[in-house]
Amino acid sequence: MNGVIEMVEKILQVFPMTIHDRDKYGRNIVLTAVEFGQSHVYDFLLRRRRYVVDKDLAFYERDINGNTIMHRADMLVDDQGLIQGANSMLHASAMGSQMARGSSIQYSDLFLQYVKNTLPPNFYVGLNEEEMTPLDLFIETHGELLTKSKARLNNVCNSCSVIAALIATLAFASSATVPGGVKQDTDKPVLQHHLAFAMSSLVALCSSSISLLIFFAILMSKQKYKDFSKTLPQNLTLGLTFLFMSMATM
Repeated sequence: MNGVIEMVEKILQVFPMTIHDRDKYGRNIVLTAVEFGQSHVYDFLLRRRRYVVDKDLAFYERDINGNTIMHRADMLVDDQGLIQGANSMLHASAMGSQMARGSSIQYSDLFLQYVKNTLPPNFYVGLNEEEMTPLDLFIETHGELLTKSKARLNNVCNSCSVIAALIATLAFASSATVPGGVKQDTDKPVLQHHLAFAMSSLVALCSSSISLLIFFAILMSKQKYKDFSKTLPQNLTLGLTFLFMSMATM
């Protein structure tokens, strides 16, 4: 579902009360925009308030199941909805990272926080008709996605751990080996004045060891859904950085 800003703007100009119109599920335009991740439409409704009649009421309304705007934001499971609106906030929160693209659960959590930050402090969420909070609904809706994200993350960490272990082994062996051999007559290293070889092996050994520890820490963590929005992507990026550093210095 793609929202067309120009069409929404024109309709609200001609028929301002249409913001309160509902579909068969009891959703107005605000609830629909949030559920389908149309952040650019949601941002338009926040910015262009002169076209909105009783704008605060439109943001406080519930659907036929008692879901508020926060409940609807929790139902977002696809990462195809983001077009413009929340780009600045999400990119500032590492949305543009590889982990963000690979894990829709990170996008969903960041989009939820984005919607939450646009609401007034006195906004009352409450329970829906099924007596579920937005957090309960988020966990239920994203259960399968969380399982897939964990499996994908564990596969990446396992593969990178094997590479880091191999690099650490080779770096340790090379650090204990005299570069260029020794002179037969003096038994001194041929490249004794070239410290670059020893330093590169040391950097490779330390970097690979650190990356290996980071990947093990990720595998041993509980990997809760909130960890996918910040902690796990940061740790994965840090582990990959040290891994690439070790590969470059080998």
